[in-house]
Formats: sequence, structure tokens, C-alpha cells
Amino acid sequence: MVQRSWERPLPQDFDAVVCDGPRGARLVLAGEIDLTTAPRFEHCLHEFIRTTEHDVEVDASRLTFVDSAGVAILAATTRMLARSGRQLVIRRSPPFLSRLLDITGVSNSLYLDRSQPGIPGSSQHPAGRGRTAAEVARKAL
Repeated sequence: MVQRSWERPLPQDFDAVVCDGPRGARLVLAGEIDLTTAPRFEHCLHEFIRTTEHDVEVDASRLTFVDSAGVAILAATTRMLARSGRQLVIRRSPPFLSRLLDITGVSNSLYLDRSQPGIPGSSQHPAGRGRTAAEVARKAL
């Protein structure tokens, strides 16, 4: 029997792990966030948020792809956290993700750390460092 490509299960190339560090716990994301993995990403992110009382720190250095479904989850999460005075912090954002968040405007409402491990001076983006929500609000006034 021949199995058509659309009948095969789609691979789930996404993983999330909570790691403790000197600044507290952070959620380390790996793989792809797309339409098929977005529900799992959203679940992992919301479970992690429930375990933290402060800003929510996410390490994105191991992500290889993010589509509009992933961006929508990040945007909605940013709005949800802002209502409680918290912020989404994305650490070690890969260049493709930084560009995607800039183009969509999502980078204006979260803290985006553009540093890359092992690349000296990479924490400085041509437009400056990532902005906090408070800095964005002050600039808008």
C-alpha cells in the first residue's frame, strides 16, 4: 500500500527545556516553531509562565525556524504578561528571529537580546540594544 505524503504524520521538530541559571530559570527552545509545532510551543511557554513570578526569560539560540504561528504566540504572550506588569525576554535571538520580530513590530513590545554565543560584540544590534517595554512606552509619550 502506498502512503501519500499528506497522510504521513508530520515530524515534531520542536523541544523546550527549563534550565536554571544565575539569573533564574529560563525556557530553552530548540528546533522549529510552525503551524504543526505551535500548539506544543504555546503549551510549554504557558506552563513555564505559571512557574515564574517575574519576567519570563526564553533562550532562542537553538531555534532554526519560526513562522507566523510562532510570532503570533510571542505577541499574544507579550500582551498577556504586560497586563500583569511582566515582560517577555528573548535571549540569544538568532538573526532570522530578530529580523522577523523587527519586521512584524513584535520586537517593540518585548526585550530582545540579539547576542550570539561565541561572536564578540554581537550583543550590539545596528539599531542599538533590545528595548524594554518601559523604554518603548517612554518613547511613545
